[in-house]
Amino acid sequence: MKYNMFQDSRFKIQSQRGFTLIELLIVIGIVAILATVTLLVLNPAEMLKQGRDSKRLSELNTINEGLNFAASQKPNLVLGTSNAVYISLPDTASDCSSFTSLPDLPPGWSYRCATETDYRKVDGNGWIPVDFTGLASTVFSSLPVDPVNSEVGSLYYSYVAGTSWELNAVVESEKYGSGGSRDVAGGDGGTNAGVFERGTNLSLAPLLCGDINQDRLITMDDFDVLNNFIYFSGTVSDGAVTDLDNSSSTDALDLQLLFYYLSGGLTPTCGY
Repeated sequence: MKYNMFQDSRFKIQSQRGFTLIELLIVIGIVAILATVTLLVLNPAEMLKQGRDSKRLSELNTINEGLNFAASQKPNLVLGTSNAVYISLPDTASDCSSFTSLPDLPPGWSYRCATETDYRKVDGNGWIPVDFTGLASTVFSSLPVDPVNSEVGSLYYSYVAGTSWELNAVVESEKYGSGGSRDVAGGDGGTNAGVFERGTNLSLAPLLCGDINQDRLITMDDFDVLNNFIYFSGTVSDGAVTDLDNSSSTDALDLQLLFYYLSGGLTPTCGY
């Protein structure tokens, strides 16, 4: 058989060619599908929220332990002013008036903020007005603040004190939120759905924050519930259904929200 140099050259050229356009499009399509499936399964945005929520849980536990330790070391420890909601947002105004979207507080209550320079200090000038210095051991070198620490979405820490205290942090992930697989807000012993609470008195906060049903109209049944609660030793009539917090039952949270609504015309809102 005679050797054909030209045929052999064409064979080599064909064998060294890359993917065809159709093959490339198929590969790109497969990669796109895999990327989409991965995003749907992993949900990076939710994972970031879970990471921030995990930090919130850890930090509020740390602050709570620090307050317990400070109280045990200093019997006359000043915890702060009553009827005040201290928040981790820094502001030049001590009443946090630079923030225009903070939820309304009941009459007699006010917000408290520390300055940008001081808000993380542990000497009583920080956003928590407790002096953590001079203890047998150092609790923390600076006060923790929310990972986002923004007025938007109420993603900041809050602290309420009297003779006891309460710490709050709004959770943002589905996993740690109300009804999630790790519903820390619903299982922390507090009263506020959607909020992780720690402290020695989890009913100090003036506004109970949860999945407030703001579209629900106030009816005469609501007045009957409040009337029964006030005049009949806190007994709630079975016939009157008031579910302002979407908990599927009438409870103390509904009554407090209704009381705020009727007494001050306040719209129940979530967060601090």
